[in-house]
Amino acid sequence: MTRLCASLHSRRAAGTAPLTGTSSFADVPQGHWAAGYIEAAHKAGWLRGYPDGRFYPDRPITRAEWASLLVAFAEGRNA
Repeated sequence: MTRLCASLHSRRAAGTAPLTGTSSFADVPQGHWAAGYIEAAHKAGWLRGYPDGRFYPDRPITRAEWASLLVAFAEGRNA
């Protein structure tokens, strides 16, 4: 599963709408079809970007990232 899919499915499972406006990541332009879901997952603290300012949406999600997302979801963190 990619980081993009994880952010999309987690936000949908939480029942929250995608955010609109700005993108925090250089590789996710505002017009990207999933930018709002990625931004919402980022603002909620479910997924973070990389030190170079990118999100790498097509990169497979790591076990550590997935575990962090699940813990945040279980704790009820929401944007």
